[in-house]
Amino acid sequence: MIQTSIYALIGILISQKLKNRLYFSTSFILGLMIPDLDVVLDFILSLFFNFNFTYESYINNTLFHSLLLIPFISLGILIYQEIKNKKQYNVVIGITLGFLFHIIFDIISFQPVAIFFPLPLESNLNLNHFISFKVPIYFKNISNLLTIIIFRLCTWKVINLILNQSKKYNRLVKKLTVWMKVQLYLFLIFILLIYFDRSEMINSIFFGVSYILSYAMIIYMTLKTKKLIN
Repeated sequence: MIQTSIYALIGILISQKLKNRLYFSTSFILGLMIPDLDVVLDFILSLFFNFNFTYESYINNTLFHSLLLIPFISLGILIYQEIKNKKQYNVVIGITLGFLFHIIFDIISFQPVAIFFPLPLESNLNLNHFISFKVPIYFKNISNLLTIIIFRLCTWKVINLILNQSKKYNRLVKKLTVWMKVQLYLFLIFILLIYFDRSEMINSIFFGVSYILSYAMIIYMTLKTKKLIN
């Protein structure tokens, strides 16, 4: 899950280098984020089926990691643009490239990815079949802490982007400043839960809520600042 925050940060950094293609940067960031809707759904399922979604997974790296989803998303966008008579092909290109970048990075980071879901699970691409590599269990909590930190760094980058380029987003800056404070509190509470919650279920639920809030804020910031980052 740390990858989600890394993808968001990469997208924000790249957006500052690519400003000559209308709506490409916004679409690229959204494309990077779409596949990890799997994580959001996994957490929601964990609330009903009583499993720790940070260690176990029902649908992660399946539904929204499928290459078969790209044509449907692209077609949906093109149909919408045709209806609205707004042909912005950079939107399709950006989302597609972001989506592909996300999947490729997941694969090379030794995660099993169902790139042809819903075809049989044997079609999963997993480099661990060729190279035996397992992330130590204790690294999970460290990874989750870093996820919150990197999400907070993303917020800080967006605030600085706004302050350096425009004075028209004062209300947004105030909201994001408050959100940064909330992220700090989330980080500190999570540290306490790691130490005191031996069952790790409260830990898992708290991280899941923090993750979803951070994920939603990345989407919110991206859409709200689309005129700045494109």
